[in-house]
Amino acid sequence: MRDNISEKVKIRRSTLTSLKAMDANHRKKLEANLCEQLINYINANHFQSIGFYYGFHPEINTPLIMEEIFKLTNSSLYLPRIEANYQLSFRQYQDETQLETVQRKIRQPKSDAKSINIEEIDLLIVPGVSYQENGYRIGFGGGYYDRALAGVNIETVSLIFNEQLYPNGSWKVEAHDIPIKKLIIPEKGEFDEQSI
Repeated sequence: MRDNISEKVKIRRSTLTSLKAMDANHRKKLEANLCEQLINYINANHFQSIGFYYGFHPEINTPLIMEEIFKLTNSSLYLPRIEANYQLSFRQYQDETQLETVQRKIRQPKSDAKSINIEEIDLLIVPGVSYQENGYRIGFGGGYYDRALAGVNIETVSLIFNEQLYPNGSWKVEAHDIPIKKLIIPEKGEFDEQSI
């Protein structure tokens, strides 16, 4: 068990180092591509209630993507709020005034924001650090999303850079780990390493 934990810690640290080293301009292009893919996915499937998260560097710049969701879809957005016993609730997000900062940098809805049951969310965009191609992920170590998704069958997606993607079997999957159903990765072409 200890070996598996240290294995995940090493992979998490390595991925975060790679993300921090990314060129800022190149990152913006990749984020724009991820945003376009996500908007198309939302509209094609007519998702109405979207669970998202407020990312902080070196995560993807999700506030800009949330603005585009408001502009280009008919969806409502819900962000996670940390509750007692390492649980998450999801509460409606409309603008920055509804948020507060906890644990030094996590932006989350205030306690009076309207809540939604996770099973009523049409699409949940899940944060993470490292991903296997089969959707299993390493997060920041709190286990919040694995607990939230246990016993729930909803559509899940993660927006990731190629630096976050690992082959299947890169670390041992544990019984409580829940895979993400769809990974959205920057499309090939103008973003290929050869063309940078």
